[in-house]
Amino acid sequence: MEFCSAQFVKAEIGFHPEMNRGMRMKKWTAAFLPLLLLFLFAPRAAASSSAEIVDMHGAKTYQGSVSDWGKTWDENNFREVTDGEVSAEGNLTVKSGTVEKITLKGSGSKLTVQGGTIDDIQWDGPVEIKDGEIKSVDSTEDLKISGGDIRHDVYCNGEVTLSNQVKIGGRLDADEITISSGAKGRVTGTMTAESYINLNHCTLQIKELDGGGTAILNIDEYEDLLPTLSDFEKIVVKSGTIVTTDEKIETGELYLMGDQSEFHTSSSLELRILTGPGTLYFQSGKLTVYDSIKGKPLLVFRNHVRKGDTAFYADCDLVKGSDVRLYDYGLEGKDDSGAEDRFILTNALTDGITLSSQQLSLTSGESATVQAHVEPDFSDFAEGTKIIWELYGDTSVFNKSVASGGLSCKISVPTSAKGMYKGTLIAYLVDRRGDRLWDYKSDSCILTTGYSNDNTWNSSDYPDGSVTLDTSAVSILTGDRYCVLARTSDSSAPHAMSYNSSVATIGAGRAVRDSAGNPAWIYSVTGTGRGQVTIDIGGKKMIADVSAGITIDTESYTMAPGGTYIVGVRAKGVQDNAIWASSNRSCVSVTFLKKSGNMLLYRLSGQSVGTAAVTFSIVGGDSVHTAVSVQNGAKAGGTSARLVALA
Repeated sequence: MEFCSAQFVKAEIGFHPEMNRGMRMKKWTAAFLPLLLLFLFAPRAAASSSAEIVDMHGAKTYQGSVSDWGKTWDENNFREVTDGEVSAEGNLTVKSGTVEKITLKGSGSKLTVQGGTIDDIQWDGPVEIKDGEIKSVDSTEDLKISGGDIRHDVYCNGEVTLSNQVKIGGRLDADEITISSGAKGRVTGTMTAESYINLNHCTLQIKELDGGGTAILNIDEYEDLLPTLSDFEKIVVKSGTIVTTDEKIETGELYLMGDQSEFHTSSSLELRILTGPGTLYFQSGKLTVYDSIKGKPLLVFRNHVRKGDTAFYADCDLVKGSDVRLYDYGLEGKDDSGAEDRFILTNALTDGITLSSQQLSLTSGESATVQAHVEPDFSDFAEGTKIIWELYGDTSVFNKSVASGGLSCKISVPTSAKGMYKGTLIAYLVDRRGDRLWDYKSDSCILTTGYSNDNTWNSSDYPDGSVTLDTSAVSILTGDRYCVLARTSDSSAPHAMSYNSSVATIGAGRAVRDSAGNPAWIYSVTGTGRGQVTIDIGGKKMIADVSAGITIDTESYTMAPGGTYIVGVRAKGVQDNAIWASSNRSCVSVTFLKKSGNMLLYRLSGQSVGTAAVTFSIVGGDSVHTAVSVQNGAKAGGTSARLVALA
């Protein structure tokens, strides 16, 4: 009967097409039903898009979904990752704990670090670090750092933004780097970018900024002394920004954007292009332009110059004297039969403007008027000739008001002004079209407020040429002294002043004779704080660059295996914990011994035969080293020196 029933069903299917189609549908349903149930009831942990958190529970570190961290603790919902690797497929937030490595499976998800200790981050997506201790970071997309302590290198293929407090114990490499306004950053290694470095109003301790030959450095309201700048395609100083550096600059283009942008340097400049209209302050003869000068920048010399001095160099026939603005001197190009033209200063102008004051020191709420004397008489000039008064420096503090007719200018300081500020008032002649009369000299008056220096000096007391200084610029460390010699035939000491006593002070003059037996006066300049300041002695000026740093007392030393030697490191304006000592070879070891007064003592020990460099470096600054040679049977001895590293 069962056999007959089966035959009957088969016969029915064969004779009824609709029933045949129904049976085929049942077979498809039976095949896919298990797969459908597996999809519907799969564990939630398999969803790759869910955000996860790494945090501590008890004394261990766990990884789990955001929703599971919000529920009653169930260890089955988490994976322990204490001192292990964390791999994520979606957004991940690290709050606390200790892990070895964090990686992303896939790309595009965001990593946020709010705390914890991490050895390495390798993330194929955006990263934001707010806190925590991290050994190194490698990100393929944008990286934001606003806190934490990164002990070694940071690499990023996107933009890195630094804000708040940032510490990086190695180098920082990225496509673009922005240091936000108000940020305080310390980067021990070099900061390198391929596209841009944007330096805003911030505090940055770093040894070097590197453009890699392609990047542009944008400087906007940055006030600290610039670190070493290397291999930038272009340096842009934004309008209203005053930049100072004491390092040699070699770059494609220096663009001084706007009349109120200034670039100050005491070292040499090698530029492909110099673009104005801003002001370049430099030492005469230390500027070389290889291509062109555009935008008529204003050139101001930081040292005393005279007729015949070299102003700057340029490649042959590429630059004209009329490409720049220069007060009170003409320019003449000299072909010295080489690859460069040498531009020298021609006769100083005699006719033009002479101001009644060369220096004004005003207190808050005070004002003073500067008169302009014009030679020949102003009435002898063509109709439409005017005197233009311009104010440079801290223009937000000094206010100017030009009298009717233009022959005087009132300078005032508001009662709300607090602190020390400096500016320069310049007056020059223009024709009816507003073009400057370059055949007539201008004059300037230095403005200060908030300084405690005596301001009774007048340059007419010491006519031009009566005082000469043996120094035009000097670099010293905080607390160090430098003696400058002032030669004069006057029997009384020339008046001396510092424009900023918080950077350097100058003592009273002491009567001496120079090497030729002529009467002279010697003055002691003492560095009191980091910065740059003008020192004025009898109307002649010199620049003092004051830096924090260290000095070591030994250049080289030779010893036998097992021998020891003590090196002294004297710190000026540098914290003890900011000084690192290391040896590049195992044949010599270096250990901190003790502090004696203001001297840090380090013991060098010969471990085996060989030669090593023992380096003493400042976090975010320069370094110096002592060469140590360990030889069998060597007689101990070395070479004393005063080697300096600047912070």
